[in-house]
Amino acid sequence: GIPRNMTGIAEKLREGGYRTHITGKWDAGMAYWEQTPMGRGYETFFGYYHHATDFYSHIQYNAVGKSDLCGNLVDLWNTTGPARNCNGTYMEELFTENTM
Repeated sequence: GIPRNMTGIAEKLREGGYRTHITGKWDAGMAYWEQTPMGRGYETFFGYYHHATDFYSHIQYNAVGKSDLCGNLVDLWNTTGPARNCNGTYMEELFTENTM
């Protein structure tokens, strides 16, 4: 993740009175809340964290193309929880809807 002593753009924008939202792939850490988009200053987030997420089912797959043991690890997030009920909609369309 981004070192905590580094200030991100969302934190600076909020200091200036702007609202912050991020859509898409977050690739700057997620092991701790402080590494997530909200922990880095964004008010809302709609996107995914992992690299092997199916763009229609939004399920996270492992390196051999299999889902988790339960078959339902959703890696599409709406701020603080899984964005369920979006299954079957192409992820890029959801990003557009949640950005506009």
